Amino acid sequence: DNGQFECKIKEAGNGAEIKSQSYVVTILIPPGPPMITPLNPVAKEGEPFELSCSSQGGSPDPIIQWFLDNTPLEGQMTRGGTRDKPTINTLTIEPSLELDRAIYRCTVWNRAIRDDKKLETIVPLTVHYKPRVTVGPYNPLKVSVDGNAEMSCNVEANPPVRSIRWMKNGQILTNTNNHTIIR
Repeated sequence: DNGQFECKIKEAGNGAEIKSQSYVVTILIPPGPPMITPLNPVAKEGEPFELSCSSQGGSPDPIIQWFLDNTPLEGQMTRGGTRDKPTINTLTIEPSLELDRAIYRCTVWNRAIRDDKKLETIVPLTVHYKPRVTVGPYNPLKVSVDGNAEMSCNVEANPPVRSIRWMKNGQILTNTNNHTIIR
């Protein structure tokens, strides 16, 4: 029943229009629950990644908003136009180490529901990123004659690295995070 309704008054006899008034009628129907795709998103560092949030069935088309923490994000809206087609907000993300395990929230609202009753759903983002290696305690490491040289290698990566190797002149010394040269 959505549409423009018009009331016209015409003159008797010649049918000339005397007065006309129109009304736009929108039947308010709450939007459907938000649905995020992909459901378990895994992005790769440095490659743009898209999250989509959709809602179907509301009248008028819902307003769909993305958030990271409580910060609103700008996505690309595609209006459904009818109750049979979903309204979709697609968010493009530049994945990075800092966004690994970030929680993205999608809210859906239209005039059929109260502002404080927005529908929402969340999804955690997994970001695969290249290894970050730190060696220590100092580089270069200065050791006194007869002193021990204690070295550490810490790696942060997703997926985690499977092995660490300490090598000297092409020869493997150990496969542990720490290596000590005695005296």
